[in-house]
Amino acid sequence: MLYLLFLLPLAAAQFTSPNEVPNPRTNFRECKMRSIARVCDPTEILSEQDRYRLNTGLTNMQTRSTGQMGTFCQTKGVEGYFVALPHADQAFADALLEKWQPDAQCRKSVVVVLSKDDNQIHVGGAKKAGLNENDLSAVIASQQQNLQQGRTVQAVEGVLQGIGRMAAPPTPAPGTVDNRVPGSNNNNNNFNWNGPNSALSPASLLTLLVTFFAFMF
Repeated sequence: MLYLLFLLPLAAAQFTSPNEVPNPRTNFRECKMRSIARVCDPTEILSEQDRYRLNTGLTNMQTRSTGQMGTFCQTKGVEGYFVALPHADQAFADALLEKWQPDAQCRKSVVVVLSKDDNQIHVGGAKKAGLNENDLSAVIASQQQNLQQGRTVQAVEGVLQGIGRMAAPPTPAPGTVDNRVPGSNNNNNNFNWNGPNSALSPASLLTLLVTFFAFMF
């Protein structure tokens, strides 16, 4: 009887449905995090240090994929979440993202799911987030050696960095100026008094003199 009671929590921790997975934004304690986070590891597959290491990696991924020119959704970086489970597949990852819907406005969000039993990584929501599925498959495949050799955190970090590169905005062409960036050299808004067009014409000078004397007398 005691043996069966010991098995009950293990059976309950299999997470056969996305509805059973706690959301790190609202149930962070169940995700084994100390505050609102992007990582959920309900069965403690990873150490706390590794969980926070990946939490930082997810933040960096969104920062790297953030643009500067365009609408809010065009410039928004890819918002990412990570979940470690004993077992999951691609359909599970896609369904989990649909359940959470962390970015209902722009749909630029993904959830990276580690399936520990078979050492697989699945990314839910990649297509809707604008990621090329073939390129993403290549990124995941490049981390298979790390997974097989037990370097789980390095493998997940490699996938996050790959997504960041894939979603990164293109480098602006030389001479391109973003008028919305404070401090940019925007010639449309800043008059150059030393430029070739700054000299007053004789007609303009005469107009100024007439106006000046009219006020004086």
